[in-house]
Amino acid sequence: MTSISVSAQRERNYIYLLDCTKSMIGFGGSPKIWQSTTDYLKKDLEKQSDGTTLHIVPFQDKVLPSFNFKAEEFNEKKWKGIDNDLNLYVEQITYTNICDAWDTIDGYIDLHKDNYIVLLTDGHDNVKGMDALAEKLKKWCGKYPNTYAFYVLLTEAAIHKKVVEVINLCDNEYTINATDGIPVFG
Repeated sequence: MTSISVSAQRERNYIYLLDCTKSMIGFGGSPKIWQSTTDYLKKDLEKQSDGTTLHIVPFQDKVLPSFNFKAEEFNEKKWKGIDNDLNLYVEQITYTNICDAWDTIDGYIDLHKDNYIVLLTDGHDNVKGMDALAEKLKKWCGKYPNTYAFYVLLTEAAIHKKVVEVINLCDNEYTINATDGIPVFG
């Protein structure tokens, strides 16, 4: 008797949590990292294969309307619309609320796909605080199968000892040091 094993790659679901606070464009003496961050985002969206679901969740002191689409729908026209909205958001002076952005993940998880969360931030949560964020990340650890989170530290100001310690204890959460540019990861 002959048996054939067929192994298909699972479809993917990407959730990008994007810090759209004015510090990303250099407000208050912060490093100007907005253009390199949106360049990375566009390049990452372009490389996704058909069938991949994409979610961009911009946030400031609150979560802003998200952009949700399939990889095969992404093109230059779609990017121009997204980029225009994001560039308007980043001009606003607001606080940074990573906790509420993180809470939106549950609404985008697809249990039938491999899920990848990419948090792009240049600072600390100064709405609910980094202790609250550390606790949230601790409780989230291992919550969903086939789900991986990448906390991308775009500047030195984004690095927080307690948050990094919590992430290092989790098998499906990772910190990515991007203080010298966003490396290839995932």
